[in-house]
Amino acid sequence: GPMESLREGGRPLSKTAGLRNRMLDSIPIDEFDHILWVDADIVEVPADLPTRLLAAGVDGVVAPVVLIEEPGPVGPNQFYDTTAFVLKGRADHRPDDRSPYVEGRSVELFHPWTPGSPPDEEVVEMDCVGTVYMAPARLFGPGGARYHDHQRLTEHWSVMQAARGAGMRVAMHRGVVVRHANLPKYGESWHDNEHRPPPPPPSDGPTQG
Repeated sequence: GPMESLREGGRPLSKTAGLRNRMLDSIPIDEFDHILWVDADIVEVPADLPTRLLAAGVDGVVAPVVLIEEPGPVGPNQFYDTTAFVLKGRADHRPDDRSPYVEGRSVELFHPWTPGSPPDEEVVEMDCVGTVYMAPARLFGPGGARYHDHQRLTEHWSVMQAARGAGMRVAMHRGVVVRHANLPKYGESWHDNEHRPPPPPPSDGPTQG
């Protein structure tokens, strides 16, 4: 059935977290080796994406680089999800700042995306990733990871915490690229994840003007 309306003070990501959990609860997790999450507004994906992510040999969560479909709002090959992609060891940086991009916490907007990483290191450790990633199915098994909205780091943060708690890695493969829709090209706005007012009460019928 349909998801319930957002509660007062709720955010769109709260509903997204619930939808992700509903999908997880609807499949026989133990029949799969891995789960590949791909957001619906991804428009360019390598045909061999699962193979390339698996070949990275990461025992845990691994994401590709997620760029904005050209032309990027700021420049070519601009990174998309700077909220969910958090640099290694930087999740607690500026803990009161809920901006979509936080310098020193977010992945950088442009190549090489993770400052300080060796240039030839394709797979780099991260605190958090999002949008598109592969994870072992056992991470989501009975009593395992589920999605919960986070005010700064998106609903993916709870899963990344669970992965590390299970001894798994969280990484980004800088040699694999997907692209997210440049939403204004399609007449849409960039995602807004701020709080929403409660929905109006249902009408009892037509009213007279």
